Amino acid sequence: MRQQTHKYIPTWVTQRENLQKKGWYRVCGTKHRFGILMYGGSIPIDVHHSFSSGSWVVSYGFWNGVYLETMFIAPLSFSSSLSTGYERTHYCAGPYAIQWGRTHKELDKELLSLSIQSWMFITAENPFSQYTPKYNQEYNQRLREEIHDTGNCFWEGWGIPHCDAWIPEASFLVLGIDRETALNQKKKYSQTAVVFGEIASPAIFL
Repeated sequence: MRQQTHKYIPTWVTQRENLQKKGWYRVCGTKHRFGILMYGGSIPIDVHHSFSSGSWVVSYGFWNGVYLETMFIAPLSFSSSLSTGYERTHYCAGPYAIQWGRTHKELDKELLSLSIQSWMFITAENPFSQYTPKYNQEYNQRLREEIHDTGNCFWEGWGIPHCDAWIPEASFLVLGIDRETALNQKKKYSQTAVVFGEIASPAIFL
């Protein structure tokens, strides 16, 4: 089991010394050719794919204690389409930021090191894509206990949406889950979709 290493919602950071505890942060700084210039030093990032307002860049990053191991920008859109929302969400857990339709080499390395082939990213929140804030914590606690009892390696994480109109969902990245099991879990927790992946293959929705 992998313990959660971050707060549920990534905190804003504008100074490098605020990157203390390992985990995810929302990083803001001035854009320049070497990356993001924050007070206390610069942090590399592909500024050409960053959302910026003037010279300011807003990004998400996973701080591993030494440097930002993973950084990304969620594509901005105000579309209310569920399919657009799912496709543009970043599914984050541990140091991994999973995207639909893409392969994930670092996650593949993790799977290979454990001699397993596949993974699933799932939440129990908002069944049938209906917002249920009153019950979401209860739903996810039930799912967490079930995952824990299987003995599978997992991280707690969340889906970071593509715009502020969508609310992040507390979720789980579970390794060693095959397609049939993922489909069964999707049905059991009344989810519209779960994210599924195999080594060297793009992440897909089931």
